[in-house]
Amino acid sequence: MTNADRFLDAYAQIEHELKKELNLKRHVRFYELLDLACKKNPVVRRYKFDLQEYGDLR
Repeated sequence: MTNADRFLDAYAQIEHELKKELNLKRHVRFYELLDLACKKNPVVRRYKFDLQEYGDLR
């Protein structure tokens, strides 16, 4: 497995967990997920900048 594959898998897993936490079934852009999750989860709020960086890399 390449580093790119590992990154994409991790990104997909983060996105899945954010959707699960927010109880969303429809597609929502990653940045929108972060904004919504920041309102409910202090851990996401703390790492929002890092997660946005991952979104930029994706």
